[in-house]
This record gives sequence, structure tokens and C-alpha cells, in this order.
Amino acid sequence: MVSLPQEGSLFGSMPKIGLSPFLPLPWNDFFDTQEFINEEIPLYIAGTQGVIFLCLHGAGHSGLTFALLAKELKAEFRVISFDFRGHGCLLLE
Repeated sequence: MVSLPQEGSLFGSMPKIGLSPFLPLPWNDFFDTQEFINEEIPLYIAGTQGVIFLCLHGAGHSGLTFALLAKELKAEFRVISFDFRGHGCLLLE
């Protein structure tokens, strides 16, 4: 039988977290613009100057994987990310 943590224990004192902290945040909280290549492939761009970082996500992820990186770098660099076919919000027929 599994026992639940007691009040005052390390886990018993943790605040209860609902699902809302795990909902995705909007792209424009991190990137400056969103454009579409051929009206179907979302392209996210952060920053307007400096070296360009072209970010390519892995399997099972999206261009928004680099959102926090984009937010940190966009003051000095440009960060460009996009969704590969079948990932993120790529519009497929």
C-alpha cells in the first residue's frame, strides 16, 4: 500500500499546481514576428541585428522549442526558427 506524504514533509508542503502552468505560451511572448514560407511553413524571428542563429529542432519538437533562447538573445542577435513538415503549427492538407 502506498502512503501519501504527511503535512510538513518535503512533498506535503509543496503548493498544488494546476494544469495552467503547463499550457503553451503564445509565440509572440518570445519572438518578434511570425511569417509563413509559401503560406504554410511558420517562420519565427526574434531580433533585428547581429549574427543570425538559425535554429533547427529535432524530432517531436517545433520551432518554438527555441523560444527562451530567442528571448535571451534577441537584444544582440537575430534568432530564426521554423517548423519542419508535420511539426508545430505547420499547415498540412
